[in-house]
Amino acid sequence: LARHQHGESFHIAKMSDGERSAVIIAAHVITAEPGTVLLIDEPEKHLHRSISQPLLSALFDLRKDCAFVISTHEIALPIANPQAKVLILQSCQWNGDQAIAWDAEVLNPNFQLPEDLKRAVLGSRKRLLFVEGNSNSLDLSLYTALFRDLSVVPKGSCEEVQKAVLGLRGSQEIHRIEAFGLIDRDNRNDEEVEELVKNGIFALNVYAVEALYYCPDAIAAIAHKQAELREGDVTELITLAKQEALGVLKKHAEEMAMRKCERQIHKRILSQIPNRKLIMANPTQSISVSIDSPYPDEFNHFNELVDEGNLDQLIARYRVHKSNALEILARTLGCQNKRDYEKMVRVQIRDDNELAGKLKERIGPLSTILDQAENSKIT
Repeated sequence: LARHQHGESFHIAKMSDGERSAVIIAAHVITAEPGTVLLIDEPEKHLHRSISQPLLSALFDLRKDCAFVISTHEIALPIANPQAKVLILQSCQWNGDQAIAWDAEVLNPNFQLPEDLKRAVLGSRKRLLFVEGNSNSLDLSLYTALFRDLSVVPKGSCEEVQKAVLGLRGSQEIHRIEAFGLIDRDNRNDEEVEELVKNGIFALNVYAVEALYYCPDAIAAIAHKQAELREGDVTELITLAKQEALGVLKKHAEEMAMRKCERQIHKRILSQIPNRKLIMANPTQSISVSIDSPYPDEFNHFNELVDEGNLDQLIARYRVHKSNALEILARTLGCQNKRDYEKMVRVQIRDDNELAGKLKERIGPLSTILDQAENSKIT
């Protein structure tokens, strides 16, 4: 018999499958002889996620005189029991039906990492790529398609990406994960980019990830698909799509140039603020900062790119997603909307190694490093 919370008893036959599994597991553990080694295989298959970790953790605490071996995909369980030794099985080699070797890693008890990084280590392959955005972002879906042998984890802002990479790279004595970061360039100069690379963090050579989705290679790949379906001319379709997008961007020249200059101006002003020693040397002296506005040159440069028809450079340099130019481009190519186009690009990447290779080239040195590591592992 079991009891409701208010004390009324009821027969075990009236329990749900999950409740019954929980009772059976608890009964076996509670009644086990001292010194028993208890093997529990994938408890999450029989218990709801909301109770599997709390129930097992409570049983571990209750039967400290027994040993437990748990086979699980539930990452929360080892995180909730930091005193446990964790064996991560990365892969298995087979000879026919016989398993002959495992690629495994042991994490010692109480390995010290923030909880989110522990989750990344426990749930990842040997190489881990942190990117900007969230689980629904363009970054995650694209990089997952391009780098299939990595675990790709979104971390929100570029600052959070840097913290995660530095955290794992600074604690490699307790794990074998090789961590990398990939962030947008965001007006960083070459020196700043090179400094990031020293810590395994790479910046795109373009303003944001949209420049990969809407680069000429991706546009051409989707145009070919759409032309085949509609029996149209590929060149005409690409030309028309570019013209429509350029026409929209021409109307947003002032806004695009202004947005590009805004962060440049902030950066230049901050670079001229005197340091503590200069302030203390002249504590009563007024502080003034004067810079030339980059706007006129930026505005002219934007219009030059439009006149040249250089859509690639416009998307790479400016925040064009703030206009509806990409939406218009996608629809002109025969897609329902921008989201539909981007989904088609990701599908095409999985089917077209040539397109995937071209996009990796645009990502830059990180792709080369990752491909070299993968090739050396294969050979």
